[in-house]
Amino acid sequence: MHMRRSVILLTLLLLLSSIASSLPYPEPPTTGALATAAAPPSSGVDLIVTDENSAPVQNATVEMFDGVTGVRILGPADMPGRSRELFSGLPPGPVRLHVTHSAHADGWGLGQLGPDADLSMTIVLTSLSESFALQTGADARLSLDLSGHQQELTAVANESGAAALAVPSGASGWLLADADAGSSLVRWNGSANLSAPLNGTMRVFGWSDDVNGSGIVLAEHNASGWREVISWSSEIDLLLPRTDEGEWNLWSVFDGQRSAPVLTLQDNGTHDISGWLNGSGSAPEQVTGDASITLVDDLLRGEQVNATWNANISLPLDVGTALLPERSYGLRAQVDRWLGDGDGSVSASEVASLAMMLSTSGWGQSGHWLLYDETPFSPQSEMNPQGLVMDGLVGSVTAVGGTFGWSESGNLTGWSGQSSVRLLWFPVRADPLESIPLHVDLPDGWEVRYSPQQQLLEGETWSFSIIRANSPVTGTISVSLGENQPPVAEGRLYALSGNSVPYDRDVTLDGTGCSDSGFGELDHLWELRDNGTLVHSAAGDTLTIVPRHLGIEMGATLNATLTCTDGQGLSGTWEGEWYVDGTPPTAEINGTEDMMQPGAVTFFEMHLLDSFILDAGSFFSVLATPVDDSGEQVKVTWRSNKSEGWNHVDYFFNDQFNQGPDVNWAQDPLEERHKQRNLTVWGLSMELEDTAGNIFVKHWDITMNDTTAPTITAELLVDGLPYGAENPARPDSNLSIDLSETFDDIDAIENLIFSIDVDGIAVVQYGNWVDVRFVDLPALDVGEHQLRVQCADLAGDTSKQNLRELITNPVVHPLEAANLSIVSVQMEGIPVPGESGVLQVQVNNTGANAAMFTICYGDVCSDNFSSTVATVNGHGNATYPLEVPSFRSGRISVNLTWVDGGTGANGSQVFESDLMVTPGWVDNVKLLIWVLLIGGVGWLLVRKWLVGGTKGQGKAPF
Repeated sequence: MHMRRSVILLTLLLLLSSIASSLPYPEPPTTGALATAAAPPSSGVDLIVTDENSAPVQNATVEMFDGVTGVRILGPADMPGRSRELFSGLPPGPVRLHVTHSAHADGWGLGQLGPDADLSMTIVLTSLSESFALQTGADARLSLDLSGHQQELTAVANESGAAALAVPSGASGWLLADADAGSSLVRWNGSANLSAPLNGTMRVFGWSDDVNGSGIVLAEHNASGWREVISWSSEIDLLLPRTDEGEWNLWSVFDGQRSAPVLTLQDNGTHDISGWLNGSGSAPEQVTGDASITLVDDLLRGEQVNATWNANISLPLDVGTALLPERSYGLRAQVDRWLGDGDGSVSASEVASLAMMLSTSGWGQSGHWLLYDETPFSPQSEMNPQGLVMDGLVGSVTAVGGTFGWSESGNLTGWSGQSSVRLLWFPVRADPLESIPLHVDLPDGWEVRYSPQQQLLEGETWSFSIIRANSPVTGTISVSLGENQPPVAEGRLYALSGNSVPYDRDVTLDGTGCSDSGFGELDHLWELRDNGTLVHSAAGDTLTIVPRHLGIEMGATLNATLTCTDGQGLSGTWEGEWYVDGTPPTAEINGTEDMMQPGAVTFFEMHLLDSFILDAGSFFSVLATPVDDSGEQVKVTWRSNKSEGWNHVDYFFNDQFNQGPDVNWAQDPLEERHKQRNLTVWGLSMELEDTAGNIFVKHWDITMNDTTAPTITAELLVDGLPYGAENPARPDSNLSIDLSETFDDIDAIENLIFSIDVDGIAVVQYGNWVDVRFVDLPALDVGEHQLRVQCADLAGDTSKQNLRELITNPVVHPLEAANLSIVSVQMEGIPVPGESGVLQVQVNNTGANAAMFTICYGDVCSDNFSSTVATVNGHGNATYPLEVPSFRSGRISVNLTWVDGGTGANGSQVFESDLMVTPGWVDNVKLLIWVLLIGGVGWLLVRKWLVGGTKGQGKAPF
């Protein structure tokens, strides 16, 4: 019996039918040159659909399936307003029909289509003429599986659990009621009423011993045939419907087949199947057999091609047959349900019926095996199975194991297309027959040219086998054929290039590049000649020789001939010729040092030297001009240990060379960076290699001159602490310099020479480390000064010294405490006793701090002023007003009193100015005196002139 509920996971049991039915069947072309040359035979079905009273049934839906593969070849196709339809363009061979109708139970039929002929078939559908009342749980989903029919009848119960189904008269079957309250499986014997109470479900569970264990389990109700398949991982938990009749059988499933032992369960609330789940099932039967096709005629364009066919096939019974419905149930269940009485057992008479059906259902086209130029071969007579064997088919449908099989043989006919390339197509649809090796023999002089799935082909290019089941995907395996062409021979020197080979070392000739259009093995034959004389021959895709061992001299010409031959005797040749070179190349090598100083360049004839000296930091260029007796190009490789992996492959290179890492560095501890170091000596090598592999190597030692001046690190100390914003220098500070951190990259600190001056005045001249490590500097005035430190190394005991000069500009700040004094007192106009005026008092501060001060004239004092401050650029200086309401006679003196709040310094000063306070008449007397003085001086000058002008001429006029 056949009833379905929602299947949790698809399994391999269903894979064969589900994949096959979903893939399109290859259709022959209906237009083009190939169709007009030779259209493959096609067939038709003249279908009539009636009811049980032979009345026509219109509006049915038809599906047709290939009886060999189960592939759907038509439909679903409707017959609107008709009960008869001619379906044409079908492939010859067995065909299974399935017809459905909304008012009838479905029906099916099996027919054998002949080539280019129409087969008349009548399918009888049974009317749904009776009403079947059901009582079950509320809202239950109902599924009725009718005996002898494929299509289930379905309904949904109402809130009270009532439902009705239209059923055929006299029918029977099994009803599945499924709802949240439970699931129930009940036999229906054709009665008008049926009760299907819901009493929960039967829970089947278990755990694997291996937490990573997994598998597939088939659960089947033996009386109804209802089944469910579940994939499990680590554990299984399966809910099955409750039933009061029959028992449950559980099998493990491997490769789509049931495996012993079977576990039989009675209806119960729960079953723990852990013990059975961890048992080892027996291996299922395998698809075995062989098939072969031999193409007899040349595969000429547009011509008929004859072939012979032979096959021996053995299939597991669980694979089933596409001639009957429900192939995934296996052949036992198919025979019992569709050819027998459905009693759960296969009888001998039922097997006889199957044998009769199989023996008259031979295929009419080769499309399930292969196609030629996109169309199938056609048998010259029906390819009916022969020698049927059915091992273990008789007996219970719950049995496992057993096989059925047959043989096929006959002559086939195909037609070549109009293209220049012949094609073989091998369909891959998950058909069990695809596990059988198919051997193909091509006509003489033909071979496989190409296949994108060439890894699936085994054998020779003209005789090969293919196992379609090894394809990782479904689809089509395509193989192109063509007339056999000679191989393309190709040889080369392994690990060598150019036109020369070594004289006294291995020479490997590689012929693996020989190619043929197919995939078969090629034979390789080598023949070696010395200036045309054969000296050696050998077979194999590679050959290793030493020319000297073959008696070939240096300077001779080695000739090689490679012949590649395919399995059909066609061959191709390749020839090579090389100069036998036993002498390493030589070179003239010139180097150029571009020193750091502009215009300083040194040239080296390096092929005459083993060592030389470069200034550290200079750029060094080398040009090699190699020559070889073969006249071939020479490979030049330069290597050096100046850095890891340093190499250049060229005739020329240019790079900078510096001292190595074994010098004094600033990050070294103080004692380490003051040590004496050795000059770096780099290694440089040149390797010359000719195309024959002969090698010449030249090596040089390169000593790096010391070109780096010492690194001066001078720290200025103020009163023993570092000079800076927090500790500025002042005129009364004790200044010193600390050179402890100074170092040279090569020379020891004791070997350095120092000079120190301040503002051009020498402090130390040509001193050593003892003299200059800590040096006291002279006291400095306020302002910016220049401190210069010079240091020279020994330059690695060469005549060159590397001198470095460090110049810094320390600033001496004023004394911190304020120090105020009056510089001058001025006034606009003349002070007069009793009159007022404003004195302008200029106050100077030589300290860095401001001070509060007052200025007084007698008992007249100003408000408190804040002074300016001295900076590195000069004293603080400003003029402050002092208003005097009434001056007293005499010299003006001003008193200054100040206090520095920061340091507590203070002071006072009495400043005597040049200003005098006098009455107004004193100025008038002074003016009269000046007039009398000026007038007297004038009279004396006039008199003197008059006296001089009358000398010797008489008396003066006065």
